[in-house]
Amino acid sequence: LAQYRGPATGVFPLDYSVDVATIPTYSAVDVLQGRLPASAVKDKAVILGIGADILGDTFFLPGYGRGFGAQVQIVGAETLKRGVPRSYG
Repeated sequence: LAQYRGPATGVFPLDYSVDVATIPTYSAVDVLQGRLPASAVKDKAVILGIGADILGDTFFLPGYGRGFGAQVQIVGAETLKRGVPRSYG
């Protein structure tokens, strides 16, 4: 997703300046019933995720609030796209 080449075993800090509110989200029902135009996802990387509190896949995202696992994955990918993250503390 991030086109990052490096070891998959490392841990890196997330760049929480990524604005999670700008990540487009679509309902599975809209996709399955054909209400999402193909142009909305054409030439885009797509992540399928479930946003449901009952699954326990919720996280606190600084500057945003409650988010879901797929959003954390996207923040991670965006972090890597911006360069190799560094931890200074």
